[in-house]
Amino acid sequence: MKARVYVSFKTTVLDPQGKTICSALQGMGYPEITDVRQGKYFEISISGETDAELAEQRLNECGA
Repeated sequence: MKARVYVSFKTTVLDPQGKTICSALQGMGYPEITDVRQGKYFEISISGETDAELAEQRLNECGA
């Protein structure tokens, strides 16, 4: 079983890398792009013997 987790900053936290990406895209000729929020994507492999409910509970405990 695999869990796919996307992690990003809360909307209240500044994202300087996202601002840099947004500025670069605008400089490349995409003025319609007004904001970029960057994040990370994780694929987590879970033992096939693990119950789906337990796996979800464990992922929520670790903040995934």
